[in-house]
Amino acid sequence: MSQGKGSKLHLWLGNNGYDKPVHRKRLKPLSLPVLGIDLDGVIADSYRSWLPLLNQQFGTSYAEVTDLHFEKLFPVPTDWIETYFYSHFEALFALPSPMSDARRSLTVLRHFSKVILLTTRRQVEAPVTYAWLKKWRIPYDAIVFTEGQPKGPIASKFAVVAAIDDDPEQIVSLRASGINTLLFDAPYNRSFCSPRTLRVRDWHQATTLFALRQLPPATSRHRQWYMIPTKKRTE
Repeated sequence: MSQGKGSKLHLWLGNNGYDKPVHRKRLKPLSLPVLGIDLDGVIADSYRSWLPLLNQQFGTSYAEVTDLHFEKLFPVPTDWIETYFYSHFEALFALPSPMSDARRSLTVLRHFSKVILLTTRRQVEAPVTYAWLKKWRIPYDAIVFTEGQPKGPIASKFAVVAAIDDDPEQIVSLRASGINTLLFDAPYNRSFCSPRTLRVRDWHQATTLFALRQLPPATSRHRQWYMIPTKKRTE
């Protein structure tokens, strides 16, 4: 969907107001490693939930989403798809269920790290996003609405050391910024192959790799890979 060259980064992180705070959550000590977690397609089972509505809207009969560039799937102009999402985002973003084991896995990861949600959603979509996270009791520490911008430079600003995403373009951006990555497997990213990015099939596998520090190291002049410390945090 639309990138928006002039898009403004919206973030709430701890007590530091990088932009207007719209949602407060208490962060852990700054010494803990920071994980960047995608929302749609990783935490939320969004595309599978949206597909029946999109098929109905555009007269198609796809069984699965095979390309994140929806203009290649649906026989309508790109701006029609953007208009549809922008006009119906409240219903669409309230619809998905969480991915299997997502909430449990994030709960485990937050015992040893800070979890920042990195989503390409727009700031105007924040209220429905927060409502969904609250409804499904998704644990996290902060959320960044990148409004379609590449995630790598944004994640790097906030000391993200490892990330998981389902979008190959975002994986490339994250790795270019020296951030270790996991690719969450989906039909639309199976043609993507990177020797330095591990593909994971579910949250159980992702959590295991994060916990065991089994990610290929990203090339970075200013960051080494590290993950769960030897001692569990206390709050």
